[in-house]
Amino acid sequence: MAPEVFNHHYGPMADLWSLGCVVYELVTGEPPFDPYKLPADNPEWHLKRNVRAGQFPTSTPEWRALTTDGSGFVHRLLCVDPRQRLSAEPGTSVNSTGRPVGLVVATVTVPSPLPSSPTLRSLVIG
Repeated sequence: MAPEVFNHHYGPMADLWSLGCVVYELVTGEPPFDPYKLPADNPEWHLKRNVRAGQFPTSTPEWRALTTDGSGFVHRLLCVDPRQRLSAEPGTSVNSTGRPVGLVVATVTVPSPLPSSPTLRSLVIG
């Protein structure tokens, strides 16, 4: 759930936040905001705090295997401020090389998180 939804504001930018959550989970094998990994005393409060702060794990091997453009893509989707979030409008954002991006052209390949499956995942992102 996008941070703005906690305040009953929902729009297309919340959908892009959700896309960021899906992409994160596809490349790491874990959700970015996992309630089962939070303190048991009040997981809902901790979850909302992490979402509102945009705090998600970035130290896993799967995350570190992403290219700068790949991790930047997810960071731009999981941007707390919907006005700064990556838009679906082409050319409204740029990648690390200054090239305009929408949601159409870059490929991120990361190893599968399952050691028994050496396949690679590709994702067309921007």
